[in-house]
Amino acid sequence: MKNILLITVDCLRYDHSRVIIDKINEVLGEGIEFENAYATGNFTGSSFPGILCSKFIDMPGEDMCYKLVPSINNEIVAQDQCFSIKNSRKRVYITEIIKNGYKSYAMTNNPYVETPEYMNTIDEIKSKYSKKKTINNRMDGIIKKISFKFPILYHMLRKEIRPFYRFIKDIFISKNINTPFLDAEKNSYIIKEIIDGSDQKKFIHAHYMDLHFPYYKNEYLELEIGESNILLVNSMYGDKQLKVDEKKEIIYKKAYKIQTEYVAEQVSKSLNEIKDKLDNSLIILTADHGELLGENNGGRGHGRMRNKKELELTLCEELLHVPLVIWGLGKGKVNKVVSLVDLSPTILDIIGMEKPSEWYGETLFSKTERPAISELRSNLGNFYTIRTQKWTLRYNEKENKKQLYTRGKEDKDLSNEKPEVVKEMMKLFEEHKKKKERQWKEMLKKEINEIKNKK
Repeated sequence: MKNILLITVDCLRYDHSRVIIDKINEVLGEGIEFENAYATGNFTGSSFPGILCSKFIDMPGEDMCYKLVPSINNEIVAQDQCFSIKNSRKRVYITEIIKNGYKSYAMTNNPYVETPEYMNTIDEIKSKYSKKKTINNRMDGIIKKISFKFPILYHMLRKEIRPFYRFIKDIFISKNINTPFLDAEKNSYIIKEIIDGSDQKKFIHAHYMDLHFPYYKNEYLELEIGESNILLVNSMYGDKQLKVDEKKEIIYKKAYKIQTEYVAEQVSKSLNEIKDKLDNSLIILTADHGELLGENNGGRGHGRMRNKKELELTLCEELLHVPLVIWGLGKGKVNKVVSLVDLSPTILDIIGMEKPSEWYGETLFSKTERPAISELRSNLGNFYTIRTQKWTLRYNEKENKKQLYTRGKEDKDLSNEKPEVVKEMMKLFEEHKKKKERQWKEMLKKEINEIKNKK
């Protein structure tokens, strides 16, 4: 393959991705579409280890935990954007493996993608986020530090802090000052610029943040809903306690739709300008996770779960079912359930490179059907979903709580009616745990050999 272009769109749900897929199809023709692809986690930090290094966040050596703290009324409340991230073992990224054959570029635009390890494997970093701290980022950092160090005080003052925080932040958002990421137009222009460059083989990872809150002004959004409604939509994000009438809910969903169309327009425009240089290239579209647009009792966003019940619900269809399309290998639709943990092994298989022995995933084109498993770690316990072609099992490991649903229709718990299915699904989960243990042993073996070779 001459070039590999990996396009990841933050917060893009499968059921809202059609406009982007169709726009790319207009330029490149149809690709191979995986209709039932699932992310390994519900937020960026838990999903990208699966996408880029075929690894789950609760594999040994990983410690990524969604933390909840007690509020003054002893309820459990999520700290806003509060994650403990520690990686004590080296991840092996795809960009490290292909280094001898491809020059790598990244426009990642997100601190949870821009881990030091990943950035160290990239030859040229084009992301605006890594250039400087923006005003919005600094404000987020201050609020986060307060919530970490003084959680009780934070929750006592939360009602007083939030309006002031939003007022200041909205001023900069409405003026489009210091946006913390490259928008879809700039991201797409850089793709064109890179492809137009040297004839060297290239691996390009372009991560689009336009669907992620807060929304910043662009000509599409301002024209369709107006500046005042942009501020309204941003005030609604992640706040389940905010009373929202039907009119506001419609505006909220419309803003998401407009941003999706904006990304579709910019990506397709860029690809159209360079399509004559994309022969024998691999173009991939996917997302790290989806987004709640009012589902799950008024949920908006993909984090900030306030209690255990919301944690259990967060590994839901709307947050985990994501688009996955590959152009450059022909066309077709694949109906089987697949996981993004298999994406990097698939890329290596296509370009004829061997995957690391410690990677979990296999090629997406394997005839063997495997479950798609997603994980969420928290200080209240670990939560999992196991999905097959027909079923979804939600599993709360700490309480040994199991809920069975028809996949895609997660509204009625069937665990009491179908205990034999629950048993079979738990067998799949146990096999999953054993496989992770094997991968861990492979990693240890590799590290021991590296130590021996240094002596």
